[in-house]
Amino acid sequence: MTLMSWSQSLFIAHTLLELFLGLIKLRGRYQHEKPTARSDERSKMYTRHHGASILSLALLGGLVTIHGLEDDETGRIASACLFMFHGGAVAAFACAWATHNAIPALKVCVPHLPFALGFGYHYYALQPEL
Repeated sequence: MTLMSWSQSLFIAHTLLELFLGLIKLRGRYQHEKPTARSDERSKMYTRHHGASILSLALLGGLVTIHGLEDDETGRIASACLFMFHGGAVAAFACAWATHNAIPALKVCVPHLPFALGFGYHYYALQPEL
């Protein structure tokens, strides 16, 4: 029996988490919103759009994994995109937390920071030798 590489584990964990979170958002509300709260259709549309966007990231990770491309140039490119998404989320959340205390501090880090660090390192570790 062979163990998964850390890069395979990273892509699989990311794919499963984003699949779960994307599907939840398709219902048209965020987790912090009460199910009984009335929300306008425009807000539901944006939440569903966010869900579809997250599902596309799950698809990216899933396709890389299914085709065994984690540790080649395709995996490196996917890691750059996923690093940018998760790093951007950390930056946006950190600004909201630091300037307005709009979200809990833990939300700044989880789940985006581990994925940003993992995909950033993966991209860096697969640098072609000059």
